[in-house]
Amino acid sequence: MIKRILLAALFNFVCYSGFGQDTTVVLSKKMFSPDERLVISSINGWVFKPGNNVDWSKKSFNTSDWQHLRPADITARYADSSGLVEGWFRLRVKLDSTFFHFPLSLSKETWAAMNVYLDGKLIHSYGNTGGIGKPFEEHNPYYVLPVPVQLQPQQEHLIAIHIVDETSQLQPLMLPSLPRSGQMLSLTGAQYTTFMHQRAENNAVYTATWLFVSLLIALLLWLLSFLNLYEKKIVHLIAIVQSLISVEMLA
Repeated sequence: MIKRILLAALFNFVCYSGFGQDTTVVLSKKMFSPDERLVISSINGWVFKPGNNVDWSKKSFNTSDWQHLRPADITARYADSSGLVEGWFRLRVKLDSTFFHFPLSLSKETWAAMNVYLDGKLIHSYGNTGGIGKPFEEHNPYYVLPVPVQLQPQQEHLIAIHIVDETSQLQPLMLPSLPRSGQMLSLTGAQYTTFMHQRAENNAVYTATWLFVSLLIALLLWLLSFLNLYEKKIVHLIAIVQSLISVEMLA
């Protein structure tokens, strides 16, 4: 009898670890960090299937043959022969009553291209997953502001994400998104959104300042190259390099 119980328990564990329906995860404000951020790509409850089918975003889709896998755990071993990693993640969530009058946003911090669906509807795209005949294009996550998302408290919602990434040419066993895959997708509050706005503004000021300085140095070097007849070639070369640096910063 005990042997049968242990075998049944082991069978259930294996089934849950490998395949299973997506279950609903209840979220609370207590799960958020002090800066009002919850990294949902690292919580349990996600199911995953490699490939691509837009029907997988539907709320009523049967995921009994999907495997339990968090977006934070995606690796290069899921890549095909061309080095492309493509698949869908699904997570059912329900916000508790603490989220009333608490506006939420989505924040993404990896290079993978991604389409985010809420209850079967596309709400935002990061980069290009290669759909509608367009080529794959990764997404630069730096200084990207969170996107508002409408999640009603005490109601079940389905978050589905279609991700596409490709292995590094220099390191075929690495994905560009791996170093930050644990922070792939987050729910954020107003405090975190304000922080990201300030961060983006500070970066814009920093970039503009260095661009001005770089252009000024390039201009002075060009002027010096025309005035200095003895070292004109060397100064001219330095001026060209500095100009290229300025153009790169401007781009």
